Amino acid sequence: MKHIALAFCLLASPSFAQESVFDRVEGLWGSIDNPETSCERNPHRISFTAQPPHAILQWAQPIHTYADTMQDRAVYDIADAAGFSITMRLEGELRLTDGGVPVVWILRLATDGQTYCWGRTDWSILQCAAYQRRCGQDVPSS
Repeated sequence: MKHIALAFCLLASPSFAQESVFDRVEGLWGSIDNPETSCERNPHRISFTAQPPHAILQWAQPIHTYADTMQDRAVYDIADAAGFSITMRLEGELRLTDGGVPVVWILRLATDGQTYCWGRTDWSILQCAAYQRRCGQDVPSS
């Protein structure tokens, strides 16, 4: 089970443990399960802004979104960050929880820093989707 492996990876080095979750997440990522957004075909770069606190995901080429649009960028408002997770709200989120409020996402980084997945505040802590892996720097730019 991917979520169990993700949750129980060991730390790679003591210096890694001293980095913030933002430092550990920043970089280039690609889907493990979706070839269209893989490291090889269309990775995304995650970066952060301090004021206001945002996570920005930028793809090399536009992607087809859940809202049936094409876009090459997603902006999330950061609500919280601790350890190996960042809780955030996608700007313009249309999906709702069973309670009728917009979904709040949790980026869950594996402790080895090489994979992450997406959870939600209304899901079980073990539930995770859209697994991503860290990409090398030699990826297509067009």
